[in-house]
Amino acid sequence: MELYDSRYFVINKKLQKLIGVWPFESRTRKNVCRTFGFIFMFIGVIPQVIALDVARRNKDFDKITQSFATFLFVLAIYSKLMTSIMKEKEMIKLYEEIVNNWNQMKEKDDKKEMIKHAEIGRFMTICYAAYVFNALIGFITFPLLPSIMDKISPLANGSRPRIYVLEGQYMIDREQYFEIIYILEAGVCIMMVVIFCTCDTAFCVCVEQSVGLIMRLKKATKYGRQLEKPDPNNTPYALVKKLIVFHQKVLTSVEIVESAYSLYLFALMGFNVLVLSFGSLVIVANLDNPMETLRYGMIFIGLMIHMFFLNLPGQRLLDASSDLHCNAYDNEWYECSEQTKQLLLFIMLKCETPCIITAGKIVIMNIQNFGILAKSAASYFTAFASFR
Repeated sequence: MELYDSRYFVINKKLQKLIGVWPFESRTRKNVCRTFGFIFMFIGVIPQVIALDVARRNKDFDKITQSFATFLFVLAIYSKLMTSIMKEKEMIKLYEEIVNNWNQMKEKDDKKEMIKHAEIGRFMTICYAAYVFNALIGFITFPLLPSIMDKISPLANGSRPRIYVLEGQYMIDREQYFEIIYILEAGVCIMMVVIFCTCDTAFCVCVEQSVGLIMRLKKATKYGRQLEKPDPNNTPYALVKKLIVFHQKVLTSVEIVESAYSLYLFALMGFNVLVLSFGSLVIVANLDNPMETLRYGMIFIGLMIHMFFLNLPGQRLLDASSDLHCNAYDNEWYECSEQTKQLLLFIMLKCETPCIITAGKIVIMNIQNFGILAKSAASYFTAFASFR
């Protein structure tokens, strides 16, 4: 697996090893990393459950929606880790398939296409990681502002109200143990963001490899120059047969990605719709509190960017394969034998249906469906604001 130590995949490999989902890691190390992650998830979930129960008993609707939205967000991250662990066998198959695809690319032009898309995957990984970790820094430092302002400009009649990272209940005096609670909740957020970034970027890189295969197939179908001076051992008929085999390899690669990530995407889509719905309620409930409105507004925007990032690879795959059938006749097909024409017709029919990635075989991952989700989220917000 030397490929995954190269500059194209090493970031994704290290992130996956960090949370215990790199499938080729030793079982002992995976279990240690996973246990560490589950402990932090437990620390994040339980205080939200307690806060939800306290708000329910106090009949505080605003606190109920706030605690439930945070609870759903933590569960969404937990689902990322769980589905990655559950689909370990599929991930092994996927990573082995990527290595096999690279090993079979003997020609320089073939590898050049795969390297190009590996670089795109690496670039998207770096950009996404930079965004989520910068957002994390802003989110966990925001609650420190009242304490900093009290040091710089103390109030005459007391101190400013505390802001907590996750607003959980710990059955202790939160004012007295603010520092300990802050460290715990900041640690939970750091772990969540690492899981967040690891799983999403791995999905992006794997889909981009399938896009690379499709682009290589599109170039291979334009073999007009080879028809001008046919090699006796490499006739047009033989070339078209190779294209059919290669096209089947592309379909197999996409199916493996679909198998590995369909459940993962389905869980995320469901949780994101719920979090965006309740997040809208939280923002509306805190319109009188500019600091909280800004904070939860940033989370709302962050979730929309997250959904865009998840749908972008699916859109790239769809775009790459949607006009694949056109390339099947973008050559000197009229100079071929009847047998070759029949094979070209077969390729065109097979390529008419574009390759797609779905969330649970229900929702197609593309920009159009992201737009529908964004529109729905905006509708929720305006509807809740009108009732306020």
